Amino acid sequence: MKKETNNAKDNKKQMMLTENIMTLLPRMAVPTITAQLITTIYNLVDTYFVSTLGTNATAAVGVNSSLERLITVIGSLIGAGACSYIARLLGAKDDEHANRVLSTSIFTGLGLGILFMVVGKLILGDMVYWLGATED
Repeated sequence: MKKETNNAKDNKKQMMLTENIMTLLPRMAVPTITAQLITTIYNLVDTYFVSTLGTNATAAVGVNSSLERLITVIGSLIGAGACSYIARLLGAKDDEHANRVLSTSIFTGLGLGILFMVVGKLILGDMVYWLGATED
């Protein structure tokens, strides 16, 4: 199994280093675009069904959506920065440093997620007001 994993890893690395950017870019972008579309459709359908419960329920989804977007943006920030740096390191043939950057970015994202969870639990009441919730 380890050999298959290394073979797939080597194939992807070769693809990134040698394939024409005009064919590589769409192949790499389509899964990301698809994931974003699925998330957007899910949120629209969720809002539609929750709207049948009343305006307070719809408002709660809106407040939650703001928080979800904030967390997603921070995760994307870490991911985009790491991807750019890792791509440059791989282009420079510095695989060991690229692996360290990847590990660091994964653990940074995990750590920030845990930090947001703890802080969010501590200031939940205030946070929903900051995001636009009212007494109702």
